[in-house]
Amino acid sequence: MISSSDILKGSILIVDDHQTNVLLLEQMLRNAGYVSITSTTNPSEVCELHRKNCYDLILLDLQMPVMDGFQVMEGLKHIETDGYLPVLVITAQPDHTLRALNAGAKDFISKPFDLAEVLIRVHNLLEVRLLHRKTKELYDQVVVEKKVSDQQLRVFRSGPVAMSITTVADERFIDVNERYCNFSGYAREEIIGRRIKDLNLWVNPEDRASVVQQLLKEGAVRGFEVKLRRRSGEVRDVLASFELIELAGENDRVLISTFIDITERKSAEEALKKSEERYRNFFEDDLTGDFMSTPDGEIISCNPAFARIFGFASVGEAMAYNANNLFPAPEERETFMRLLNHEKKLEYYEVEYLRRDGSSVYCVENAVGIFDASGNLAQIKGYIFDESKRKSLENQLIQAQKLESLGTLASGIAHDFNNILGIVLGYATLLTRQTSNPENMKLSIETVVKTCRRGAALVNQLLTFARKAEPELTSVKLNDSVIEISKLLSETITKTIVINLDLEQELPAISADATQMHQVLLNLCVNARDAMPNGGTLTIATHLQQSDVVRKKFPNVAARQYVALIVRDAGVGMDEKTRSRIFEPFFTTKERGKGTGLGLSVVFGIMESHKGYIAVDSEPGKGTTFYLYFPVPESQDIEQANAETQKEIPGGDETILVVEDEEAIRELLKTFLQLAGYTVLIAVDGREAIEVYDKHWEDIDLVLADNGLPKLSGYDIFRKMKSKNSKLKFILASGSVEPERISEILRDGARDFIEKPYTVFKVLRAVRSVLDHEQTEILFPLEKAG
Repeated sequence: MISSSDILKGSILIVDDHQTNVLLLEQMLRNAGYVSITSTTNPSEVCELHRKNCYDLILLDLQMPVMDGFQVMEGLKHIETDGYLPVLVITAQPDHTLRALNAGAKDFISKPFDLAEVLIRVHNLLEVRLLHRKTKELYDQVVVEKKVSDQQLRVFRSGPVAMSITTVADERFIDVNERYCNFSGYAREEIIGRRIKDLNLWVNPEDRASVVQQLLKEGAVRGFEVKLRRRSGEVRDVLASFELIELAGENDRVLISTFIDITERKSAEEALKKSEERYRNFFEDDLTGDFMSTPDGEIISCNPAFARIFGFASVGEAMAYNANNLFPAPEERETFMRLLNHEKKLEYYEVEYLRRDGSSVYCVENAVGIFDASGNLAQIKGYIFDESKRKSLENQLIQAQKLESLGTLASGIAHDFNNILGIVLGYATLLTRQTSNPENMKLSIETVVKTCRRGAALVNQLLTFARKAEPELTSVKLNDSVIEISKLLSETITKTIVINLDLEQELPAISADATQMHQVLLNLCVNARDAMPNGGTLTIATHLQQSDVVRKKFPNVAARQYVALIVRDAGVGMDEKTRSRIFEPFFTTKERGKGTGLGLSVVFGIMESHKGYIAVDSEPGKGTTFYLYFPVPESQDIEQANAETQKEIPGGDETILVVEDEEAIRELLKTFLQLAGYTVLIAVDGREAIEVYDKHWEDIDLVLADNGLPKLSGYDIFRKMKSKNSKLKFILASGSVEPERISEILRDGARDFIEKPYTVFKVLRAVRSVLDHEQTEILFPLEKAG
């Protein structure tokens, strides 16, 4: 018999051009107890290695550059003198398996391979290989000078496998060993002298005929799987080998047959095959995107759901793609790999990927790292859920809640605008009566300009906050956001509430969506206002916090530093029961019609998406304090905005068509453009603009048009003019256009965009830049009012 220790000592050669696969297989085998393992990534040296070492088993990858597995097997055939090719092939292509078996391979493993499957197949093939060698040794002992001696017969009869010797002419049994008797169920005396067909051993007679035909042609048959029937009628699966031997001095030949019972092995293989089929069906039908990849991004395996999520036409197309390219930026891939190496697995990891066409797909991923014996990451298993629809609904909820927050300030905003309009109208009236006093006129003009800028700033804040756009992480100075919101609040909430700012200077920037930071602050401050109906102090503070301090509240913190935002009121406070529910959607303590209960749940969601943390302290009658912690990025790359200098801008003598329906604005534009030396043509609506341009288009150097025009919009006249003149220089102006729409207009060929309200500097700069063929960098807004 072949012992387990003998099998574990069998020599194994691993051949795969991917070092990662070689290391994985080698580690798996060593963990199972195999000790004699060699590996190579160069298929051209396999034959020479086998010639020197005569391996018991070769694990051979079929798909390799320069020289594939089929070519390697062809070379090995010239080395194996007894015709036994000890090869276990590894392939990811099901259609290669039959070809490999026909080429002489003894078995195959399908990628991605399973540990249990690999160990079973390696164990069985090593057992067969060692049995084959022992049998060959028996042959060498049995057949000396081509005659069976008494000593050789004793060895034959005590052999480790079932063996028989029969005549070739009439197929009668000359001798059998003890193992053969045990297998067949017959005593030796019942077998000797009888014909093979008398025992009714062969279940399929055609198998016997096939063996005889091959024997007559080649003289030997190796590793032939047949079904044999025992005396009891039980059918067993057998691995049989046959060899014709000519006895010296006699005119007859004998047939030596060996049989290895592989019934249990076959049952295990069938069970494994069914299990593999069930797994394969589950893998293929799973709605989750499943994949395996190497650390450098090579996709080893994936299912149809993975291909569908990322917009690939097939699994094959997905596997030809590098997983690194699914990340929007290299640093995001680096962050993912760093976390996986540190945590070993990532659960419910939220990530934005790119589809094949470059569009975004929002996913939640569970990723598991497979590490080698040295602790190095060898493979990545991932399970991806497409969360794009949920993300879209979440953004809609945030947008709806934004407008709700603004609605709570509507009366205050209206009051402030009425104050602004009152100041402008009052000083404008004074101007008509101060013509004889230049100093007073100058003061009145400065007041009107300052007040208009105050109104423009308020409009800009409202538009920025209410604008519907996808979250965009940028470098944000939290103190700036606090100051902007405090200005809005100071002009809109009741004067009985005092806003106190306690901001630590020189805070590092955070990676955040600026609009969502405004939303967080506004929600918390509106809640604080409602908690102080009789007035009080609203304190907003910021400071830098080290991770060890934050970790006392939140054990899972990962960043080294956090920017802390603290919003404290002196209001009515909350009891423990209320405090435990404040982040639940639609939970509110306000009376019906004064709140939807979405504000704090949205704040909680925004904090999660920014990988931040939020805590609250409150007691009835003692006010409420919210603590928010935002992680500080490892590398600070803060773009310092340079203030625009109001330097002298050169004018020109070109002709400009101004399209504006508001008479006062139209005359204002005409006046200061003419003062700068330009010739100005005027149109009051979209259709008149087309008529003027059709008449004078060869003389018009530039068109400056408002977007919100009667009859035809500014964008519509741009397209019509563009169709007439492909070199059209066009500047579009508006006070309320979404950033995405601006980008679309500029892609379509407009040269610049100006946000209202106009300033002389803004208009003259844009006009001169476009006329001089300079494409200015478009920011939104282009210029902060005031």
